[in-house]
Amino acid sequence: MTIPALFKFVNWITGTPVPIDDAITSALSPTIDTNLQNALFANIPVLAPGCRINIEPGNSAQGGNVIGSSTVYYNVYLHSWAPFNNGTTWVWKSIGNSGISQALSDATKSPAAAVASTVYDMYLWEDTDGTKRHTRGPAWTDSGAGTGTRGTAAALLRDPATGFLVNNVDITNGPRAGRGLFTGTIWVNSHGTLDGPSQLSGSGGVECNMCYANYYNRIPWQVTNIDNGVAYNYSSATVRQARGSANNQIGWVNHGQASSNMKYDYMFIYDINLVAAIGANLSFGCGRNQNTAFNFGNQTILSNPQGVNTLRYRSDSYSSNIQGNQIGYNYLAMLEQGDGTNANTFLGGFLQTMSIQY
Repeated sequence: MTIPALFKFVNWITGTPVPIDDAITSALSPTIDTNLQNALFANIPVLAPGCRINIEPGNSAQGGNVIGSSTVYYNVYLHSWAPFNNGTTWVWKSIGNSGISQALSDATKSPAAAVASTVYDMYLWEDTDGTKRHTRGPAWTDSGAGTGTRGTAAALLRDPATGFLVNNVDITNGPRAGRGLFTGTIWVNSHGTLDGPSQLSGSGGVECNMCYANYYNRIPWQVTNIDNGVAYNYSSATVRQARGSANNQIGWVNHGQASSNMKYDYMFIYDINLVAAIGANLSFGCGRNQNTAFNFGNQTILSNPQGVNTLRYRSDSYSSNIQGNQIGYNYLAMLEQGDGTNANTFLGGFLQTMSIQY
């Protein structure tokens, strides 16, 4: 019996992720020791690491809204095994079913404590005392919206023997060059914490950012931001975020690897009344990494050419498959624009939603 065959057997039979080392233990011996488990997985590069980055303890797949987390967790998903570089070769070892965590404030195994509004990569590695770590690398040189750049200190390298992505240079307090397995990327928000929203609602929307992205074992996730405020009028020809609220947007972080699989579907819905005036019109659309111009997808213009009756437009929506987006932090904002004269009415109840592989 080979390990890859057992890996497939466990998943086909159960239909749900099961820690593979539990299966090995029950199948081979109730007293199987760690050395034998490590030997079984040694030098089998065909398996991918079985864990995932998350921002809540114990869960490999997020269960709902998680807002304001101060810890990054590396939790068991398909199995608990991952490759560790000992300086000579890669050896498969279990991280244990409890996973690994690191606080954003930790500066003992990362170059420094995490800083607000900053992007970091995460690495799995083994310390000199044998402790398995999952820690931040250095801050990216540019963490701005749509301008993300890793820079030299945070650069990635593909290991020539295995194809694993690793740290290109030594990381202060962390792994030596080439020994940290890249697992994904996080964006620490403006509050200095991490969010994983599912569905949020409030007048003017709610700050809504998906702050982490896995490299391995990505799964689909739906993020919805609802503006449930009351109706309001807007006549200005100045483009602004819906309701003039900076929270009417959805943000996410993109690690920039395997970009052909990093796809995002985005949609928003308006409910609008145009006043009974000839030529009354308004526009709405999307701003990508900015909130003063319609620079992404189509700008929708609604008009009242006859001006006889008030016209109501319901559930006008916009959707797009977003590929090739800039690495690092990005956001899409709901934008609106009046005609400069008429006080057209936005009836509230806006919704924007995004499907993410995270």
